[in-house]
Amino acid sequence: MTNGQIYKRFTVVTVIMMVAVIVISLVVDQVLGIDVGSGAGIVSLFVPAMDAGGTYVRATRTLLEKGRMWRMSCAFFAINLAVGLLIFIALFVVSGASFLAAFAQIGLFTFLIILLVMAAILIPITRFSLGFGARLAFKQLEK
Repeated sequence: MTNGQIYKRFTVVTVIMMVAVIVISLVVDQVLGIDVGSGAGIVSLFVPAMDAGGTYVRATRTLLEKGRMWRMSCAFFAINLAVGLLIFIALFVVSGASFLAAFAQIGLFTFLIILLVMAAILIPITRFSLGFGARLAFKQLEK
């Protein structure tokens, strides 16, 4: 199984999860009046990474090497960032607000700091989720 195939599947599952989290958060907020908060978005990282690890193991019958998992996690971060940014821009377009005006308020330096902090947190999360999904699938295959 190639990295391209894994990245493609990760992207599809990420889009589905991000949209699902947004919709579920809105429904819960409207129906129950409970603000789910931004922490719910972490699900859109765990699930696609676990799925990618499990898919790889089911296709190849082998575990991923540690170095490859770290490289893939960096790519997953980039994919997740790009998909999230596209959804964020789409929400701005739908609402009629200016994305560039909102971006200008925080400034480039602040944006880069936020990006570095996100990478420091999210890359290990996707790496360990990828490994966890792979190990679960490998245990299921052994049965």
